[in-house]
Amino acid sequence: MKVALVASVLVGTFTVAAGNAGTSCSEVPASIKEPIQLGAAISASRLASLRLWSAADGASPAADHCEEVMWHAFGRLVELRTDAASKQAAALLLDPALSWNAGDAVTAADQVARLGVLVKPYLEPHAKTSRLAAFTLKCIAEGRKTCM
Repeated sequence: MKVALVASVLVGTFTVAAGNAGTSCSEVPASIKEPIQLGAAISASRLASLRLWSAADGASPAADHCEEVMWHAFGRLVELRTDAASKQAAALLLDPALSWNAGDAVTAADQVARLGVLVKPYLEPHAKTSRLAAFTLKCIAEGRKTCM
């Protein structure tokens, strides 16, 4: 008997659903501007893309689309440049369930580092236990325009 992973998040009119029937991601409406809502959309899109990639045998246009939705929402979160957005961005970067690895880890760090000093207080307590937090803080300290 297979146990299905089922995840669903509803943020305004944005829905990501994952289950036995497959996974789909829709664009995050422009009306969604709250950091917590954008964070939920980013998390749900990331989890959906991971699930699709793990089920794929080769290319997965659906997983690619979920990643595009995720990165677009991540960019919108960072553009807010508020304390709440910084806190949410750091939480996303530090969330082990999102399995940031390889190129995605660098891209996530790059997005978060764009918040500069605003995000430092949320990453510094984790610098000794999270290589990704330490890497992001190094990018900020060096004043890099990009972590990539």
